[in-house]
Amino acid sequence: MPIKSKAPKVIAPPERQKVVAFDFDGTLTYKDSFTTFLRMQCGDTRIAGAFAANPGIALDYVRTRDRGALKSRLIYKLLGPISQEDLEIRIQAFVTRTGRRLFRPDP
Repeated sequence: MPIKSKAPKVIAPPERQKVVAFDFDGTLTYKDSFTTFLRMQCGDTRIAGAFAANPGIALDYVRTRDRGALKSRLIYKLLGPISQEDLEIRIQAFVTRTGRRLFRPDP
């Protein structure tokens, strides 16, 4: 009969990974990083055109105040049906271009 060990299982930590996140409320960054990302990807004219051509996007937001739905719809209208992998590639390129310029210094 095998002897059961009472020692806790040790799980090796995963390799270091980079974390990429948007700071929508300006806690970590000087300004809204999502808007900056969209502006760098599409430009102001295209963003304004998306709202003009799809007034339901803004109307739904005014009605529901669901910022997640607003952002999802904007990404879809501006970038089309994009895979998670392709979106992550674009986000990584955005982070590389903006560097730490958007981030507030640590206190």
